[in-house]
Amino acid sequence: HGVEPQVRVVLTPDEDEKIRVQEERDDIADPKDFKERFGFEPIEDRQLQAAIDVLRGVRAFETHAGVVLK
Repeated sequence: HGVEPQVRVVLTPDEDEKIRVQEERDDIADPKDFKERFGFEPIEDRQLQAAIDVLRGVRAFETHAGVVLK
């Protein structure tokens, strides 16, 4: 069943499909080549970015407050 997220980032079915394609084809690094091959420019993975932002926030809090969250 997976993990229930505390921060929800809902993707459209189109975004979800584009991200799936991007993850499968990480061998194509040039956005121009990617667009030529798949018909769209690579998009930002908003779910991944939200997770990174949360982790950065936790780390900043721990650093400034002098506590470790578990």
